[in-house]
Amino acid sequence: MADTYTNKTLREIIRVVAGRFVGIAVIILMVVSAVALATYYAPRTYRSQIRLLAKPSRMTSPLESDVSSLREQVSLFVATQREIILSDYVLASALMALEGEKLPTPAELDNARVEEWDRKVQTYISGDPGKGIPGHGEYLRRVAKRVEMVTPGGPDSTFSQTLMIRVDWSEEQTESARAAMGALGLTSRQVAAMRAHDMARYIMEAHLARYARLETDRSKAAAAFLTKQALEAARKGMDDAGRDLDEFVGKVKGDLLAVINLTRYSAGMETGVASLTTRFQGEMDKIDERLAEVRALLKAVDAELAKNDPSRIVVPDAITAQNPSVTTLQAKIINLKLQINQLQARYTEVYRELADSRTELAAAERELWGEMAKQRDRLNQELSVLAAQRESLARTVAQHRARADELASKTATYDRLREAMASAQAIYDNEKKRVVSAATAEKLAANPVLVTVLDDASFPDPKDPRKPVLWINMLVAIVAGSVLALAYAVLADHFDHSLKGIDSAERYLGSPVLASVPKLGRRIITVQ
Repeated sequence: MADTYTNKTLREIIRVVAGRFVGIAVIILMVVSAVALATYYAPRTYRSQIRLLAKPSRMTSPLESDVSSLREQVSLFVATQREIILSDYVLASALMALEGEKLPTPAELDNARVEEWDRKVQTYISGDPGKGIPGHGEYLRRVAKRVEMVTPGGPDSTFSQTLMIRVDWSEEQTESARAAMGALGLTSRQVAAMRAHDMARYIMEAHLARYARLETDRSKAAAAFLTKQALEAARKGMDDAGRDLDEFVGKVKGDLLAVINLTRYSAGMETGVASLTTRFQGEMDKIDERLAEVRALLKAVDAELAKNDPSRIVVPDAITAQNPSVTTLQAKIINLKLQINQLQARYTEVYRELADSRTELAAAERELWGEMAKQRDRLNQELSVLAAQRESLARTVAQHRARADELASKTATYDRLREAMASAQAIYDNEKKRVVSAATAEKLAANPVLVTVLDDASFPDPKDPRKPVLWINMLVAIVAGSVLALAYAVLADHFDHSLKGIDSAERYLGSPVLASVPKLGRRIITVQ
């Protein structure tokens, strides 16, 4: 078996490609030919498009500031039209018109003709099992993929007064298409181009009629529902909520500022009385810690003084750190003890300097005992002061907690009344806008948005389809064929076990080639 492709020399790669040149050429030719045939016999798709200009109408209103801006009106219009155009109702209406039905005009919106047309559209979409009429739901979904409404900013843009409806239609071999070819003497491509043009025009007519009717129905429903009594009821609710809030504010009086401050902070944050309570509680915790330290130190001092022997007193480290006099006495005692040890080694007990050092040491130890007694008195005094401070803080914390609970209850009531007031205000404002809308419903329904057709539905050229594009398909076919052909050459060489040259012989036999006999052509050997 040959080595892997990555281990081959450039000469062997060229040999592999050259040795299978015919196969490579055949594969490329087959792929290109297949794509060419598929492109030639593939159904042609033609595009027709209509360009529109949408301009919302300007209406005077006593609440002009509440009316939406031009940008909002156009954005809402574009989004609404996109939904209407791609709805089953409009697509079914256009397809029915394409099959010979007559679309209702905007002048027939109040006529029984519209109700009859609605029944036909519903039957076309869902079918009628009782009469054996099938629905066209799946066909409508396929048609919806061929229709789109775009704006200069892209398919997702909603603020543009220039709109475009595009319809892509492919060649069909349906009965209606064959009937049209036979009756008009047209080719399938000409019929597809004509249907793209007619479908775009019918969609335009159907969606304008549908939008006008929806606006009329919406305005009539608003006018029937919204009355002066509805606005008065909303106003009464707002007045009641305002009165309740005012009564509560009158009762709170001096606490109003604290309640308002509490409502301005989110959950988890403290202010006012709650903040003071937390601070005092922290001070109490510090006093408790100091009380524990003082009691422990006092206990240690009492234990040392209970020995009644100044020479055995051990001063706690906390006392040494707090009292410089004790530190001085301890240093003096240590020095005297060192001096006595030195003198004892050299002199007898009756030596005067040694006796004086002993007397001085005893006096220093008694003085240290006295300092410890004074320190005990100081600790008892500090203990009393700390206990009194803690008792005072405990009373203050209890008072502030009671105050905080009282303010919390008032704050909850204030929040509830304020939210009720805001809700009543929002209901009133909404009702006011709806009453204004109902008052101008007829004008809105008559002409909510002015639509001008800038360009009629374009008629595609049957000789110039949108799809398929021959040169793109050929380019893809050449690339794909080349990849397949090279893959064939590499795989064929990989599974070929024969020796192909000097390099292969030396590699697989493990011996050098001493000589080789070239292949001679017939023209090289001549007869004398």
